[in-house]
Amino acid sequence: MHLRGKTVEEFRKYYLSYDNMCHIDELRLLSKPLPLPEPYNKMWFEINKVIDPLHLANHSRRKCKELYDPEKAKKDFPEANFMSAEQTFAWQGRYKKIFNSMTKTHFHFMIHRLIKGRNRYTSRCYKRNRKPLLPSAKVVKSKK
Repeated sequence: MHLRGKTVEEFRKYYLSYDNMCHIDELRLLSKPLPLPEPYNKMWFEINKVIDPLHLANHSRRKCKELYDPEKAKKDFPEANFMSAEQTFAWQGRYKKIFNSMTKTHFHFMIHRLIKGRNRYTSRCYKRNRKPLLPSAKVVKSKK
């Protein structure tokens, strides 16, 4: 939704963060334009890709650290929260025992309601210029 109506040049202002971005970017499937209408077919080539700081320490290849360095995104977005996925997993993990005892239908209903509520809370916090209370993900700085 955020990329609707954007030009190829505008794609370059966006960042995509994933813990294994280097291997995703190397997939043969993504070496050709996407099967989407123009200009979205070129989106993958133009959007900036980074590995979140938590997982970058696990990457031993120099290419990973140079091409997918999260510091590039920090220059444009100093307040970027690369740990949001890890925080979401930690938050959802609190409900693991409860979810395991539910039927599939009850589980889907419950996870839907929890996510809607959490998103509403997060939105409300940002509208009030407050940071939402989220579980933390620990980042270990690698020695260079």
